[in-house]
Amino acid sequence: KFLKQYQGEFFIAGGLNFENVGDILENTHAAGVDLASGVETGGKIDRKKITKIFNKLNSDSIIHSS
Repeated sequence: KFLKQYQGEFFIAGGLNFENVGDILENTHAAGVDLASGVETGGKIDRKKITKIFNKLNSDSIIHSS
């Protein structure tokens, strides 16, 4: 509720992954997200996880170009 009413710009970080990042972006007006651990496997960046997240966000029309 707080984030919907907050007027400043903010980023969301912590625990974001394929399953929840779309809902987070749809339900807040976050300027961006930090996906770090949500796109890692064994402590290393996992390109498949990054691709999966962006494909979901694009297919759900959540990513908007300015």
